[in-house]
Amino acid sequence: MLLPPAVFQKNAAMYPGRHKYFFVPGLLLGLIVFLAFLPGCAGLFTQHDLYATGDRLSSQEASQVFKGKLCVLGAGVPGGRDGYQTLVSDLLGGVLRKQAADSSNSFQILGFSEFLNQINQKTLLDEYLYMTDVYRRSGIYPKESLQLLQSQLGIGHFIKPALLQLDQRSDTRLSVFSLRLIVTKETTVRVSAEIWNTRTGRKSWNGTAGCIIAGEKLSQKRIVADKAIYDAWEKMAARLFEPLLAIPEDNAGRGQTTQRH
Repeated sequence: MLLPPAVFQKNAAMYPGRHKYFFVPGLLLGLIVFLAFLPGCAGLFTQHDLYATGDRLSSQEASQVFKGKLCVLGAGVPGGRDGYQTLVSDLLGGVLRKQAADSSNSFQILGFSEFLNQINQKTLLDEYLYMTDVYRRSGIYPKESLQLLQSQLGIGHFIKPALLQLDQRSDTRLSVFSLRLIVTKETTVRVSAEIWNTRTGRKSWNGTAGCIIAGEKLSQKRIVADKAIYDAWEKMAARLFEPLLAIPEDNAGRGQTTQRH
């Protein structure tokens, strides 16, 4: 049964300020509805920028690198990022295995964790610590150490990764009642890698790669650094594995080329 308008008028006259009590709940309800449709709005964005630079291997150098066993060493990391050493190396190992599986060449990727197990079994830990210390002080791996690990473990080349930069920042773009609703988040990663020939003691290849992931997110969402590191390694691996593609012989070995995407 519908009440006549006079009843509503009477109630409004008896409680003249009652409509004010419904303003704040109504505002909050409208805000919840707005946030429910916010992810589909054009205002939220994600930007993904990748680049890679490096020497281009000649076909002869590539044939030496991409055969036998390629071993990933422990990553160099900035101060205060020691916990990322194994993660950075393992992510690179995963990317290289994927690239190796997609290529026609038959070579093996030995991950950092498995390499540590093998040198421990062969009682080569002291040799590894020695060569690592020499590299830290001079930037060069001793030839005799490389040849020893080659003879004991059958490793043809080492790849030395490094995490050069890892920055994460966030800025609040929209807040209501001190509640952070929309946050602009950015993760910047820069990595590098070197390939060393264990038989000759020479550095065969070096390159760098970077990844920037930025986007507007709801406050509870975050950009994981692991993804940025993995994407940077993928970009570098694509650059490294270019010699496995159809590169004309007269274009190989012309020196260093830089490519930015």
